[in-house]
Amino acid sequence: MNKNEYRVNLTSKQRKTLNTFVSKGIHSDSIIKQANILLIADKDYFGKNIADIVSVSQVTISKLCRRFQEEGLDVLYDKPRSDQPRKLIGKAEALLTAKACSTPT
Repeated sequence: MNKNEYRVNLTSKQRKTLNTFVSKGIHSDSIIKQANILLIADKDYFGKNIADIVSVSQVTISKLCRRFQEEGLDVLYDKPRSDQPRKLIGKAEALLTAKACSTPT
């Protein structure tokens, strides 16, 4: 896949949002890593190997840049998967969440 095939051109608002994601660190590691990839790709670092800078494969970067062109910043958030029904619903999910969030004994 050609590195230049999917260019990332962030608007100033998108760049500000991604910088906030990275600097505040309140999102998951995967979202922060994807935000970093998009920020680096926006600076047109395709001459450098973004994969080495962020420690991911070139395929991952290409897919993320392609999906960014299609979806915008929504690419950072996982979509619900319709192929697998939920394992826990209602009280069982609430019980598991409460147990996971409680202090260890």
